[in-house]
Amino acid sequence: MLKVNQVNPTAMIFVTCGATPLKKGELATWSSGTAIPGTAAISTAIVLGVVAEDTAAGAQTPIYSVINVEIESEIYQGGATDTFATANVGALFDLIVASNDFKIDPNDTIGGFCMLTKYDNDACKAWFRIPKAYQYL
Repeated sequence: MLKVNQVNPTAMIFVTCGATPLKKGELATWSSGTAIPGTAAISTAIVLGVVAEDTAAGAQTPIYSVINVEIESEIYQGGATDTFATANVGALFDLIVASNDFKIDPNDTIGGFCMLTKYDNDACKAWFRIPKAYQYL
């Protein structure tokens, strides 16, 4: 699950959920006027933000905007490397998605859209920002 740090309640986005229900903590993207679950390698999609609560298809969903916020994520474990290094800060990484669970993947920079800002390898946590080129609004 993704977590938005420094939430700004006045920057919430309310969008109609598309045909697939949205789950709290997943990344939502824009598609044909609705919010849909994000996927890995979405560098060509428009990121709306992080879903604030579970939402049924067709209902209005509150979404935390990713504009000027840092997002906390678990670090994916199970690849060639399960950690980040100082040299990775500022680089773009992709997310791995499994069963509505999003984690930053230190093994994947192809299609990356998550700019690593800091990490804690011992706690398996990392923080990132989404560059403006991928943001909605």
